[in-house]
Amino acid sequence: MKQRRASDVLLGASPLLVAFFHLVTAWTHGGPVAVPDVPAYLNISQRFWGAVTVPELPYHPGYGLLLGVFGFLEANALHTAALCVNALLAGLVVWMTQRLMRHLGASTKMLWVGVAIACLHPSVTHSSRVAWSEVLLVALLLCLALLIGNPDVQRWGTAAFLAGLVPVIHPRGIVITLALIIVGSLSGQLRRTAAAATTGLSITALALQVTDTWQIARADAAQQMVSEPGPLATGAGQWLAFTATTAGLGAIGLLVGLMLIGRRHQVTPAENVLRFLALSATAMFVLGAWVLAGSPRADTLLYGRYIDPWVVPITVAVLCRVAWRTPSRRVVGIAAVLVVVSFLITVGESDNATQSARGVMTASLRALWVVTGEKVPLILLLATSLSLGGLVCLHRYFKASVVCLLLVALVSTVLTHTHLRDVGQIADGQMTAAEFVPSDVDCLSHDRSSTKSYAVWLYRLQLPKIEHRVIDVADAEALCGGYVIAGQTALRSCAGALFIHKEPRAEWGLWHQPRGKCN
Repeated sequence: MKQRRASDVLLGASPLLVAFFHLVTAWTHGGPVAVPDVPAYLNISQRFWGAVTVPELPYHPGYGLLLGVFGFLEANALHTAALCVNALLAGLVVWMTQRLMRHLGASTKMLWVGVAIACLHPSVTHSSRVAWSEVLLVALLLCLALLIGNPDVQRWGTAAFLAGLVPVIHPRGIVITLALIIVGSLSGQLRRTAAAATTGLSITALALQVTDTWQIARADAAQQMVSEPGPLATGAGQWLAFTATTAGLGAIGLLVGLMLIGRRHQVTPAENVLRFLALSATAMFVLGAWVLAGSPRADTLLYGRYIDPWVVPITVAVLCRVAWRTPSRRVVGIAAVLVVVSFLITVGESDNATQSARGVMTASLRALWVVTGEKVPLILLLATSLSLGGLVCLHRYFKASVVCLLLVALVSTVLTHTHLRDVGQIADGQMTAAEFVPSDVDCLSHDRSSTKSYAVWLYRLQLPKIEHRVIDVADAEALCGGYVIAGQTALRSCAGALFIHKEPRAEWGLWHQPRGKCN
């Protein structure tokens, strides 16, 4: 009895322990991860406190609005505050995972397995270390599952309204909105879900209009991506990443959920949860395949970021189902065939992966990338083996599948945090020139040719109350404000130009050109 009581206490304390771990990480981090998403979201929060508005900002404002109360802080402090918010969200994810599994009738042992996944999986642990909206999306998916999965009361109206707000967080949130409406209609709740979702979408549209963050330009760019890899390959890559990072369990959950779509009568709340998660994840595969098509980066063929928010919700949902109903061999066989086909498609496109992988986009399988030295065909083979191994072990060696999932998750988490620490330290040394920009300067130029594209976002985070303009020094484009971030030699031949400060972790720095251009 005492042992059981101690186990219950530890289980109940797990959300707080996870939040504490992530808070420690937040306070001991390096600088922001050098992807445009991070400073863009933080810039949105800075707008409330006088930051210059970025025209045609290619990111939705929801996460930035959530951080708005911290927008007055200096750049590093603001970044830390964002990570602290993510830490609390990570703890909330663990708590909601427990609640959802209890709603779905999980045993104590299975509950521990689900909590372990929520605590260790990189889709949560990695995303909390990056100041972007991914952990928030996990929490929202679990919240929606809780609202429609409660065996006592299903709050379809509340769920639909919240689902209508999800796209304000990220454009891909629209698949969540549509899936909730469809599942609601299948459950006889069409009028309620449609009306509530419309209200939520109206608020989303208003937020996009006020912040001028409509994704028209990005959608147009995606439509023009006709080069290889095509959408079939990028969709297959997402599927392979999803099945590998869940050791095949995610594939079972998705297929079972899709098979439940056609059922009209005697659908339990637990089955509605699976239907919703499976339908929204499938739509995400399709949307992601379209958006990612044409990218030459290696991670495109095993892209995890877009589908990662579904990993924990679908995995814990299927764990509860497997506990009382073993999936048929037919379902397992279909999943295995889809994995093999995905491998054949992606490995056939691996020659088109001409650029190195961006690790932050495929962090859930970081262990595989490190072990293989980022050799794409070998990584795809290992991901396929991990998926098939989990499916083969599902019936007789279920514990082995779970152990393998947790082991890959733990190793990937450790490797990812090490990687992000190094990346953060590099970022810290790539934006120090901001200190040397005079306080009376109202505009800072950035040379397109001699700096990295993300550098302007790092400086914008450090200097939010001035305009930042990207120019081409070699084409004699006019500087704004007389100062420009450019390579060490970019203005060497320009009369009157003075190199003021070099970044310690980059080949660019701050130049002063009083003439306003380089002739």
